[in-house]
Amino acid sequence: MTSQTSAAVARRRRWNRYAGGLRGAGVVDAIDVPGRKPALLAFHGFGCVPDEVQLLTALGAELGLHSRAPLLPGHGSSVEALAVTRYADWYAAAEQQLFELGAETPVILGGQSMGAVLALDLAARHPARCAGLVLFAPAVRLATPFPSLAMRIATLLNIPDFALPKWGGPDLRDVEACATHTTYEAQPFRAAVSLQRAGLDVLERLPRIHCPAFIAHGVLDRTAPVSNAWLVADRLGTTDVEVHLFRKSAHILTKDLERDVLRERVRAFLTRIVQGPAARTS
Repeated sequence: MTSQTSAAVARRRRWNRYAGGLRGAGVVDAIDVPGRKPALLAFHGFGCVPDEVQLLTALGAELGLHSRAPLLPGHGSSVEALAVTRYADWYAAAEQQLFELGAETPVILGGQSMGAVLALDLAARHPARCAGLVLFAPAVRLATPFPSLAMRIATLLNIPDFALPKWGGPDLRDVEACATHTTYEAQPFRAAVSLQRAGLDVLERLPRIHCPAFIAHGVLDRTAPVSNAWLVADRLGTTDVEVHLFRKSAHILTKDLERDVLRERVRAFLTRIVQGPAARTS
């Protein structure tokens, strides 16, 4: 073992007592349901697992679409595993999935929080491969003063990496869903900062996106401000944008109190995308 590697291991061990594993009762595995094209590709949020976007993949499967939600690098195991990954790792994995599913036909992209940022980034960099967007609480900006301002201050002070426990649990209003939602017990600081920076960078690329978009956000969101929904909608290069606000829900819309209403609205959007341009102009 080199001295550089030894130092990295020692640093990880110093904060490992703050780390944790998964909490909740969801399935950790990736989701992949065979079906026809266009494929639907969805991404989970920071520290979570594919089960978080199962609402979307299930709808895609009901419509007969090939529906997939991969487990992104560093997720589904331990906080320490997530701590050594960055946005570039999650994006590279997401892009590989897009290239595989969208080799011949554009793909419907979707995601929750960080997953929505990844979907936007892919659509902006590869617009010809994107047939539509379904975005839940896009984390292009984080709430302030916490966690956004706190993260900026910690970065300026060059504080060593650490894992911040989720004392309040997942950002959900549904008590039962909050208890069972599968996510890490803590969030590594440096990995989270890489997501914060990526979200702001993605905002600059949104005018390149010209496909239909569905944006949903919870009014009670404590993680990403609800104004993100309008910010994204205004910057997209398409005029075919639906914005849906849910007054009883917080950040994790797919599991929260109004998930049944969300499901029906997403179903209607997906249906018209699948039916093609004629349906969108009718």
